[in-house]
Amino acid sequence: MNAEDKTRITVDIYGNQYKLKASTSTNYMKRVAEYVNDQMFRIAKGYPRLDSQRIAVLAAVNMADECFRMNEVMEELSKAQKDQEATKAAYEKLFVTYNELKQEYEIQMTFVGEQKAKLELVNQQQEQMKLEVHKGKQEQEQAKQLQEQIKQQLEQEKRQLIQVRQLLDQEKQQHEQIRQQLEQEKQQKAHQLQTLNEQHQSEKLSLLEMHQQEKEALIQLHLQDKETNNMKHQEEIEQITILYQDEIEGKIQRFEQEKGSLVGQYQEQLASIIQQLEDQKSAIIQQYQAQIDTLLEQRQLERSALSQHFEEEKKQILAQARREKEELMHQSLSDEAQQKELQHIKEEYRELREEYAKLQNEYNEWIELVETDSPGR
Repeated sequence: MNAEDKTRITVDIYGNQYKLKASTSTNYMKRVAEYVNDQMFRIAKGYPRLDSQRIAVLAAVNMADECFRMNEVMEELSKAQKDQEATKAAYEKLFVTYNELKQEYEIQMTFVGEQKAKLELVNQQQEQMKLEVHKGKQEQEQAKQLQEQIKQQLEQEKRQLIQVRQLLDQEKQQHEQIRQQLEQEKQQKAHQLQTLNEQHQSEKLSLLEMHQQEKEALIQLHLQDKETNNMKHQEEIEQITILYQDEIEGKIQRFEQEKGSLVGQYQEQLASIIQQLEDQKSAIIQQYQAQIDTLLEQRQLERSALSQHFEEEKKQILAQARREKEELMHQSLSDEAQQKELQHIKEEYRELREEYAKLQNEYNEWIELVETDSPGR
């Protein structure tokens, strides 16, 4: 800047008039003059015996002290800036390392997620296999129980058939006993007939012996009586024989009827038992089929529940991944905020340096003016 472009002003410092010129504004020059004037009056007030030259020297010393302190502050600020730049470089290195670690972490998380998914799939397959094995065991147990029930039912039916056969055998034995009793009665009646014949013969002989003497006289009468008795006896024998034959035939017919009814009842019971077995068999088959359908429905429900659980875990994993991504974005945003704050501090430090340089220039110019326009020169 040329001397013609500088601002000129007359100021009062400690009772003396000084003409100043500088490239700054008049207000700034007035403020500087007032500051020097205040410094000198403050020293003069503290040391009233000093002359103006010594007061000016002490004021210059105070202002030099303030200048040195300002320089120290600026050096500290410069050092802080260097430390800040070193911190920034370290931060950038750490940020690069962080990005590398972040990439490695993402790779590891991807690998861990894949391994976790594989492990969960293997666990699910193992659980499904365990469930299927357990269900197979249960089905085998149920089949065994059904077989045992069928065996027990067959055993019961077999025992019932044996009981029916035993009843038939007992009835057959009873019929045999009845037949034997009839034979015995027949033999007894034959014996009775024989006994009656013998008695009749004995009576006849006795009558012949008793009436031997009257035989001739009563022979005609006796012959008539004999014929009559023989006819009556023959009729009685024939009647007894007819009655016995009718009784035997009636018993035989009743036996045959009872036998036919027993055989019919046995056949009906056998047909009923066979029908019951068929019904029970069809009922057991239907029950087993219903149980199989129920087991299939349960397995389908369990599969749907497992798929739903897998979808929920998948959603949870995706939500966790989103949260981690948001946290990383938040960290990156916080890093950007730190960078912005660092840039703001850097700009403030640069402005302070510019202002300090401006003050230094103005102070040098003011010193030059004071030395040029001082009364001693």
